[in-house]
Amino acid sequence: MPNTLKNPITRLVDARGRTLDSNNDWMKNPDKDAIIENGLAPTEPRESAMIDTLSQEVYTMIEQGNHRAEGVAVPEFYDLSDGGLQLSAAGTRGSVLNESTS
Repeated sequence: MPNTLKNPITRLVDARGRTLDSNNDWMKNPDKDAIIENGLAPTEPRESAMIDTLSQEVYTMIEQGNHRAEGVAVPEFYDLSDGGLQLSAAGTRGSVLNESTS
């Protein structure tokens, strides 16, 4: 994939805008061992990864580039419970440049 975000910072935010979890560089995450044990370890140490237990509410995941870097990020979600994933909706948005031609 061209123009990937090389050093993403991920934040998980609730419906009130409170940051519930964040990560920059997955190997610095306190859940590092669980990420490895579940076979979800990123190959790049600068990627972000988190494990969170969520209730049925609305959440937002924000991907940003470290030091305001720009690029393409592809978030992934996994259900590690026995209950099965119940993701009801997912949406994306990104910056759009408006280049006018004269």
